[in-house]
Amino acid sequence: MIPKQEGKSNAGNTACMFDFPLIDFHTHILPAMDDGSRSLDESLQMLYSLSKSGVGKILLTPHFYADRENPETFFNRRSVAA
Repeated sequence: MIPKQEGKSNAGNTACMFDFPLIDFHTHILPAMDDGSRSLDESLQMLYSLSKSGVGKILLTPHFYADRENPETFFNRRSVAA
């Protein structure tokens, strides 16, 4: 990674030390899907915090455990969370 140079900004995010938006590749931000967010409000707070930290892109990565539920149930739960 290339550190942010003195005097440059990262889209107004003063907390970020890099001169490019960061990507969060593993976020449990969908409400009530995993061990992350428990509500829409909490998800919004997480998004705000990530944005202020310089994260510009987020990949939603809910876990699927084939031994715990079937794909149809998982996809239905995921569509409600999104």
